[in-house]
Amino acid sequence: APSRGRILMLVGPTGAGKTTTIAKLAARAALIDDRRVALITLDNYRVGGVDQIRTFADLIGVPLQVAETPAALANLIDPANDLTLIDTAGKSPRDRASIEELAGHIDGLEIEIHLVIPAGASAAQIDELVQRYSPLAPSRLLFTKLDEYEHVPELALAPARTRLPITWITTGQSVPEDIEEPSSVRILELASGGLEHTAPRHRGHRAA
Repeated sequence: APSRGRILMLVGPTGAGKTTTIAKLAARAALIDDRRVALITLDNYRVGGVDQIRTFADLIGVPLQVAETPAALANLIDPANDLTLIDTAGKSPRDRASIEELAGHIDGLEIEIHLVIPAGASAAQIDELVQRYSPLAPSRLLFTKLDEYEHVPELALAPARTRLPITWITTGQSVPEDIEEPSSVRILELASGGLEHTAPRHRGHRAA
């Protein structure tokens, strides 16, 4: 469970599942672990970007603030919260300028940067993402959409190659059930067999 005063920012390419993943983390912390949670979004460039996370925030019952610019971010972080989750716009990995701008504004803030990677990404794509987002100095990997692939060998290979640990994986659309903190054994299982061939872990009831 997230420790007191933890600040997490999820970054990664468009369509990686950052906003849904944040909803899962927020729901678990607020509803299951009874933590004081706040959401901040920088995703005000995409049409509907704020609407999606606002819907989640309302359903979970946690406050949402919109940072109009990266410069406004620091003033919105309340250290009294147990967990602050920061959603970011899905950048093209080649959009180096906006990545560097964001990096400049979070410099000095104690923020854990989680690089969100779709499970189908190749080794070359993962390496490119790590390199492109390097101005933000991501310290963890978060793999999404494992339910869409039979084999995810990069799940086992990426941590050693990138020197970044995997903190969470997502295994479906259900909020908050389809997210887990995988053990090294679980990672090896999923890498070789995929979800279909392994026992589910902490999967909740999927709404029809």
